[in-house]
Amino acid sequence: FGKGNQAPNENVLGGVSDLVLLYHGTAIDGYTVETLIPYLAYVDQEGNIKDVMFDSYLFLLSGGFPSGLSGWSDSKASDWLWTISDLFTENENILALEEAAGIVKDALGLDEDYKYGFTVTLYYPNSERTDFGDINGDGVVDGLTTDENRLRALEWYMETFEAKLGEYDFENIEFVGYYWYDESIYPQDNAPYIVTETSKIVHERGYDFFWIPYYVASGFSAWDSYGFDVACMQPNYVFKEEVPYSRIPQAAYLTQLYGMGIEIEISGKSFTSDVLYRKYMEYLSGGVLYGYMKDCVHMYYQDVYVYYDAACSKDPSVRLIYDYTYQFIKGTLDVYPEAFEEYSFNTQI
Repeated sequence: FGKGNQAPNENVLGGVSDLVLLYHGTAIDGYTVETLIPYLAYVDQEGNIKDVMFDSYLFLLSGGFPSGLSGWSDSKASDWLWTISDLFTENENILALEEAAGIVKDALGLDEDYKYGFTVTLYYPNSERTDFGDINGDGVVDGLTTDENRLRALEWYMETFEAKLGEYDFENIEFVGYYWYDESIYPQDNAPYIVTETSKIVHERGYDFFWIPYYVASGFSAWDSYGFDVACMQPNYVFKEEVPYSRIPQAAYLTQLYGMGIEIEISGKSFTSDVLYRKYMEYLSGGVLYGYMKDCVHMYYQDVYVYYDAACSKDPSVRLIYDYTYQFIKGTLDVYPEAFEEYSFNTQI
């Protein structure tokens, strides 16, 4: 029925199939080679590299900007510049991803030409911000009170990021696109126009544009009309214990109806909560039951280091989170909810 889930396509985000969200922020440590390897590669319980795991990566903000402002609603040019500086910190984030990808490629004997895809985030240009910063290089502090300046600010960020990117000659990773940070698109503040025009700028620069709206967010069903190349809807099933299981088939139905991918979501509390552990497993088994495990783009929300922690855990049930996620990625998972009964959910790392 409908369009069916959006399947991986080599012409969209470098052929993305399974993209994991990697958070960076002022209050959290950046990703290192050590923490990234269990994302790039499936590792066994001794840490030996066995196979490719996630094929694509999204860097995005966790918490507030250095100014104290929020990526959801308001920020300044200095905040956006900070994201670039933080992403290119030595031995962390993007540079660590390049190094870790090289280690994995060597270990698995992958082709020299193989590259993991990575993406970065575009934050919302608030039309009430009168002192955003200099976006024209003339020393004048610009405001975002016009749509022209709002779009110019986004283009300035892309120019600045891509200039920094151009300082490196990555052999193992490839920049493939931009993510729109706001998880809904309301008609206020002329947001639909801003998003649509931003998509044109992104595409003119030779990159793809994507979105991860929350469950039935404003604008979700019209995602492609805004110029996004792919959108993955959040089921928002794992975050609250009271959300019923029916959310999983409902999310499957809606994403298939509107030709979307789906987000797989895990809370760090899943390690210690019986209910949230089971809910995560139901995201995975739901892919088997409702058809979104195969031929569907997946994006994975995690509480910063969850999959790394699961990979390193000595608790069999926590480690199972990592193992079953790998099987889901590979399309080989063949379990149903009752198959989890044999495992203890009183877990700890």
